[in-house]
Amino acid sequence: MLALGIFDIGMRMYHGLLTAVGVFHPKAKAITSGQRNAISQVSQWRQRHPNEKVLWMHVASLGEFEQGRPVLELFKVQHPEAKIVLTFYSPSGYEVRKNYAGADLITYLPLDTKSNMDSWCEVLRPSMLALVKYEVWPNMLRALGKRDIPVVMLSAVFYEQQRFFGWQRNFWISILKNVSFFHVQDDRSKKLLESISLRNIEVSGDTRYDRVFEIAQKAQLSARYKEWKGESIVVVLGSSYKEEEEAIKDLIQEYPEVKWVIAPHHIEEENIQRIETTFQGLTQRATQVEITQHLPILILNTMGELGGLYKMGEIAVIGGGWGKGIHNVLEPASHGCAVVWGPRAEKFIEAQLMLAHHAGIQVLTKEDLANQLRGLINDSDKRDAIGKNAKELVELQAGASAKVLKTIGEFWR
Repeated sequence: MLALGIFDIGMRMYHGLLTAVGVFHPKAKAITSGQRNAISQVSQWRQRHPNEKVLWMHVASLGEFEQGRPVLELFKVQHPEAKIVLTFYSPSGYEVRKNYAGADLITYLPLDTKSNMDSWCEVLRPSMLALVKYEVWPNMLRALGKRDIPVVMLSAVFYEQQRFFGWQRNFWISILKNVSFFHVQDDRSKKLLESISLRNIEVSGDTRYDRVFEIAQKAQLSARYKEWKGESIVVVLGSSYKEEEEAIKDLIQEYPEVKWVIAPHHIEEENIQRIETTFQGLTQRATQVEITQHLPILILNTMGELGGLYKMGEIAVIGGGWGKGIHNVLEPASHGCAVVWGPRAEKFIEAQLMLAHHAGIQVLTKEDLANQLRGLINDSDKRDAIGKNAKELVELQAGASAKVLKTIGEFWR
């Protein structure tokens, strides 16, 4: 309890600091404002729905939402009478999905203090919590455990460097014991949990495979994009940063017959203008009324289109490998693209699985990235083989959602 009290004080100090930063930083302001309003928001909603059973799902941000989404949607089909409350920690996830039709209420998670989480549980009265990946908050899990509310963790990933297995392990073991069932992505995660005496664990894979497979099946390519592509090979830079963009600069001149889609991770006007300056006279924006066929670079300055645009790509370069870590490699894989990514991928099981199945390429330097792209552009057999392996891997790995849903259904009943 002492450790939890210290954590409580730390959270309040963090919230105060974030509030001060919020004067100058919109994202920090959005987090603190959302946290403050969450309990009153759910209280007003509960007054309108006093008796319904609630499945609560919590996610950190957009990526975790996409992991949880297939489970939510399958659950709603099986239990149409249920109410679904979805909470986010990050504004970047909340802002994009705040109007998602699959949930009855979407809000922020309150600041993780004892009083907040006790109030939250008393007001929301969830029948259970579905917790995505490893978004573990101590007071949240303690409040749920105290009330015997089941918690199912899905698509979870654990590795040795996490706080759960370090010098604070005894504290985190006491918190994780409030999780009723762990659906993990790999054997390593299962063994790590078992090493700290946790049970009720199943290796069920990553529910994102189900989501990307579904998206790929439904994806439609508009006529304007098809016309722009023509007979060209298309290379898509997904969630790119300047490192990936700079690596292709010379290739634009070397391969005038190739088309390039740059979908930057940040689509603010300043960043779009930076890209336009880098590739002076060669770019056009997706938001233009007409797309000019002779310009080789299409800047995707929109949200929500990237998953579909992989459909017209033969090669995909995924950003983040020279930053905090790579972004989504599964979306292009589901469309049969030959996928390439940078060095920071050690924590991404899906990328390691793709490497093991010859379904993707990892590079360590920007020079290596340019050379690998040359090889893929020049060698259609290699390009097609990697893309075929990637697509087959996604199809093979699909099915995790059904396993998670079975567990959730058992606790729900």
